[in-house]
Amino acid sequence: MKLTLKKVPDRGLDIRTWNEINSDDKVCKYPPSYYDNLCQYPNRQISMALLLIVYDNDDECQQIYRKNADNAQNENDKTSKVAEIEVISGSCAIFHFAGRHIPACIGRTGVKSNKSEGDGGTPSGFLPLRRLLYRPDRVHLPPTSLASKPLTESDGWCDDVNHPDYNLQVRLPHPARHEKLWLENRLYDIIGILGYNDDPVIPGRGSAIFLHVSDMQPTQGCIALSLKDLYWVLEQGLEAIFIPNS
Repeated sequence: MKLTLKKVPDRGLDIRTWNEINSDDKVCKYPPSYYDNLCQYPNRQISMALLLIVYDNDDECQQIYRKNADNAQNENDKTSKVAEIEVISGSCAIFHFAGRHIPACIGRTGVKSNKSEGDGGTPSGFLPLRRLLYRPDRVHLPPTSLASKPLTESDGWCDDVNHPDYNLQVRLPHPARHEKLWLENRLYDIIGILGYNDDPVIPGRGSAIFLHVSDMQPTQGCIALSLKDLYWVLEQGLEAIFIPNS
C-alpha cells in the first residue's frame, strides 16, 4: 500500500491509498481535535508509523533513513537468509531482509517472550521457515527450495490445547477446535509454516504461527507481508526469521 498526501487542510491530512488492485480510497480523517468525538468518519480512524524513504530518480530507492543508524543492516546482511523483525509500534514492524526494510504486521499484542494460546502475541526467538502452503486457484509459488503443497478446502490447523493434534495441520472435518486454511479472503493465499512450538509441541504455548499475506491489520500472532513482498522474500531464499524480545 502506498500513501499519497492529496491536500493539507488547516487541521489535518487527507490521505489516499493505492493498493494492488489500483483502487484510490480516502481512508484517513482529520485529527480528533477537529471533530472531537463527532468525527464524520469515526470508523476510519487509523494509526501510522512513517518510514522516510529517499528516492533518486522516481523508481529507485537509494537510502532509508532510520531513527537509529546502529540498527541498519550492513553489506554482509544482504547475503543472509535470516530476516529480523524490528517492532516500530504495537503491531507495526519492519522486516529486515537481504538489504531491504519491508513493512510488516505482527500480533495485535506485540512480541511475547512467554507466548500462550490465544494471547495475540508474536513469539520472540528464532523461527525457521519449515514449508509452504498455497492456494493453487489463486497464486503460483515463486522458485524456492522449500517443501510446498497446495491447499484444499479440507485443510485446517488444530488450536485445541487439549487435543493430541494441537499445533498440527489437520484434515477437515475435525472433532477438535481448529481454524480453516482455505479462506474467502486472501490472507492464506500463501502460508509459510514457521517452526514455533513444534519440536516438541507443548500444549498451550501457542499454535499456527505463520508467515502470510497482509491485510494491513494486526494478526493473531503471525507475521504478515504484502503479497508482492512475500513473493520477493521467498524468491531471495528466506530460511528463518529472528524476532528479538522487545
